Formats: sequence, C-alpha cells, structure tokens
Amino acid sequence: MNEKSIVQQYKAVQVELSQLNGEVLCALTEKQNDGGYIYPNAYSGWLQRYNKIVQKVNGLMGVSLPERRVLEPELSSSRKTVRIESVKAFVSSIQRLEEAVAKEIRAEESKATSIPGHQMRRCFKTGTRGCPQNPPEEKSRVFVAMPFSDDYKDSYEFGVKIALEQLGMMPYKADENINNKDVMCKICEKIQCCGKVIATFLKDFSDQIDSLFAKNRENLLSKLMCGDV
Repeated sequence: MNEKSIVQQYKAVQVELSQLNGEVLCALTEKQNDGGYIYPNAYSGWLQRYNKIVQKVNGLMGVSLPERRVLEPELSSSRKTVRIESVKAFVSSIQRLEEAVAKEIRAEESKATSIPGHQMRRCFKTGTRGCPQNPPEEKSRVFVAMPFSDDYKDSYEFGVKIALEQLGMMPYKADENINNKDVMCKICEKIQCCGKVIATFLKDFSDQIDSLFAKNRENLLSKLMCGDV
C-alpha cells in the first residue's frame, strides 16, 4: 500500500510550513532593513499557501482551524502596502501551527512505538493510530463473531461454546453482556483482548463490522482460529 502514514503526512506539512515561514521571514527582514514594503499581492499569495496547509492540518487532526484572508486593518492607509505588524502577526501564526504539527508528530511517533502487539494498529471509527481503550490481553479467551440472531443460538451454545470450554478456553460473544457502550467499539475492544477469534457467517454482518475487519485485517488474521474472513 503506497498511502503515506500519518506521520509522513504530518512531516510533509511541517516542511511546507517551514518553507513558508522562511520565505516570509526573509522578505520581512529584507524590507525592514532597506525600508521597502510588503505588497498585498505577495501577502495574499502567502495566505493562499497557508490556507492550503491549514486545510491539510484540519483533515489530519479532525479540527476546524480558521483560514486567513487579507483584512482591511492589515493594509496601510493608502491600501497599497501591508503593515509590517500584520506580517509579523502572520509569521507568529505560521510558527504556532508549526509547533502544533511538531507536537502531533511526537505524539504519533510515541504512540506507534508503544502499541502492544495484540492491539489494533488503527481505530476503525476515527482512523487514528492505536486504541484509546488500551484493552489488556487475555490469551485464553476466544472472541466468537456470529450474528446476534436466535437462528445461530444453538450453534453457539451447544457447539462452539462447549467445544472451546472443553479445550480450556473462555468463549466471548458480544451480545452476552448488555451495556450502553457502542456495540462496534465493544466488538473491536474484545477482539483485541481475546487471544483467538472464530469468525463465522461474516457475509451476514453489517458493513461496519466488515469495515472493522478490513482496516485491521492483519491483526485479526493473526488471532483467527477458523472463519471466512
């Protein structure tokens, strides 16, 4: 798969921010030293680049950082140049965003190295790395993936469950413990906890469960005892 990892995407954004910051600072220093001016066209071009970066950051972080545009108070009285203080404020905005991206990179790299082997690499709901539930591993427990239907109740109670218990293993089925937790999160969490998975009749499962298995296929297959995934 050629898709860039989340860290690679953040680092690409970091490079863009660094380049923009360097360019604006260089122009600002030059104009201050020789008494020149920053013109609206140049400033507007920088803002357009900044806004494209902000769009990428919003997509990666799942936030809604505002974009910037040229405002009337940022221009000189003649409206032919941009106030130096406005450009300095813009540089500060770039640098704050750089700091935020750098923080996310550190967090993602730390998370990537600390995800236990039995846990999913990526959350199927949010797309973020790791699982916020941080479920413990129970190697002797087996997750049984079957539809929540009476049609399969006997197959589980008098077939799968008895066979597993005779092997000294503890079966788990997601509809055994009813609570107010999101059912998909519960299924995902318990798959991570269990040492093995039996997955049957997946063609009858919802698209959400198919998505859960698809996004964590490698982790699931490492636990699979039998099934049709």
